[in-house]
Amino acid sequence: MSGKTTTTAAAKVSTGTGKKSPAAADVEKQVAQTADPLAARAQQYAAVNAARNKFVDASIGLGWRLALAVLVPIFIGVQIDKHYGTAPSYTVAAVLLGLGLSVVIVWKSVKEITRQENAEFDAKNTPNGSATPVKKEIKHV
Repeated sequence: MSGKTTTTAAAKVSTGTGKKSPAAADVEKQVAQTADPLAARAQQYAAVNAARNKFVDASIGLGWRLALAVLVPIFIGVQIDKHYGTAPSYTVAAVLLGLGLSVVIVWKSVKEITRQENAEFDAKNTPNGSATPVKKEIKHV
């Protein structure tokens, strides 16, 4: 191949499937249309920084929710076991409850993130405010 391929930092922000996210593709299009290279780099930096902040915020929030969903039931189970002298019974039940809560929390988080991504995609690909977006249905695994 004789053509030169360049990869921007925004293109490296992916959806986890190895494909570019819609935001990364939009940033690359804007950078290509911008004549000023300094402004293009600033746009790239802003897009990458926004994506990074969104990811960090979601990760921290999910981490706290998972920690509380596991630790609070375990603490309560240990206290009940101490009070009634039933050594591991309530603690084991609390661990199972915490694991179940964790699965529900992760499931809801994935659904919310998917809903937000689809809403952003629809907003960018809806021509002139019409009710139907121009896109094929995205199948999520």
